[in-house]
Amino acid sequence: INMKLDKLRKEIEIIDKDLALLIEKRLKICQEIGEEKKKLNLPIFDANREQILKEKNASYLDNKYQEAYLNILEKIFEESKKLQK
Repeated sequence: INMKLDKLRKEIEIIDKDLALLIEKRLKICQEIGEEKKKLNLPIFDANREQILKEKNASYLDNKYQEAYLNILEKIFEESKKLQK
């Protein structure tokens, strides 16, 4: 195999592990948020908060990656809301 390709794939594997652990951490916190929302009788979905997060987080990225990132973030939000129910 091409040495550069192998090196790049190894970098992706490291990033994927980091992403998995960060997503797990995020989901655990989302569960806690869901528990607090239930105690406070607040709705799970907050469209304004999601929009603020999308805009803020997408602003960290190069424009050519923003759409892909927002698609991924949308799925993360969807799974987060499921855990909060």
